[in-house]
Amino acid sequence: MKVGARLGIAFGVIVALMVIIGVPTSTKTQSINRGMSAIVDDCYVKVRLAFDVRDGVNDQIKFLRGMVIDTNRPERNVKRFNQLAEVKQRTNTAMKRIADIQVTSVGKKKIQGLMEAGEAFESEKGKLIDLIKAGDFDGASNFALLAITPAQNAFLEGAAKFANSQDSQLRAEGQSIVSAAGSAITITLVCAALAIIAAILLDIYLTRSIVRPLNEAVAVAERVAAGDLSSKIAINSREETGVLMRALQQMNDNLLSIVTEVRTDSNTIAVASNQISSGNLALSKRTEQQASSLEETASAMEQMTSTVKHTTPTTRVRPTSWWRQPPPWRAKAAR
Repeated sequence: MKVGARLGIAFGVIVALMVIIGVPTSTKTQSINRGMSAIVDDCYVKVRLAFDVRDGVNDQIKFLRGMVIDTNRPERNVKRFNQLAEVKQRTNTAMKRIADIQVTSVGKKKIQGLMEAGEAFESEKGKLIDLIKAGDFDGASNFALLAITPAQNAFLEGAAKFANSQDSQLRAEGQSIVSAAGSAITITLVCAALAIIAAILLDIYLTRSIVRPLNEAVAVAERVAAGDLSSKIAINSREETGVLMRALQQMNDNLLSIVTEVRTDSNTIAVASNQISSGNLALSKRTEQQASSLEETASAMEQMTSTVKHTTPTTRVRPTSWWRQPPPWRAKAAR
């Protein structure tokens, strides 16, 4: 398998591991986001409104008791009547908002029961207010202690139960989010561990299949650069590293052939040089002999010159032109 294909496979494995890490993490993150949205936009709103209803019921009961106590002092109840009307409006608004955002049948049933309990309480509360406005302290006291108590307790318990149920749902949603976050962390850590292991295995594989042959090629090149042409290069693959090793082998063989030829030519040149040196020695000897002969000849010439110098003063020769001199045969005849 070629280096490019192996690197592509390694890159693909890394991408696959990233996808494996990203998909569960993204899924869990979306689940957490949905849970947070449900808590913020639904559960928390319902819990807050449920506790507003419960607090509103308690406030109404508190105001009614004060009004019963001050039945004979109506001037003190003027403010309480206004406060009671305000709390009633707030309580009814809260219940209506809860009813509007309920989507499950169970939730609709719960809020419907709470609203019915509220209507029963309002009916009994109206009777109590009539007694208070009439100034009937005893009647109002007995009605507050006996007649209104069942409706009051039913409404109060219903509001408390509804608030507690919404609070439980909120806690359950929060726990679900915490669980989902923990699961996402666990999945991420496991996938990250797998990715690390896969990366280590890929590193080992790439090191053995790519880096090691390249190191061998570098070692061969260094030996060749150092002048060692005796390396035996093993070619174990057909991919790029194998092609490189084959090229190094060819280069090594060519260099070895060139060096061998140069060495042979050098030996031939050395033999020719030796022959030339021998010829030079022989030529030098002959030159020395000729020089000796020339010295002897020069010595003889010097002797001849000396002899001629000694004989010249005793010989008189009449100067004449060469064409006026008689031929040798006439000279002899004259003698």
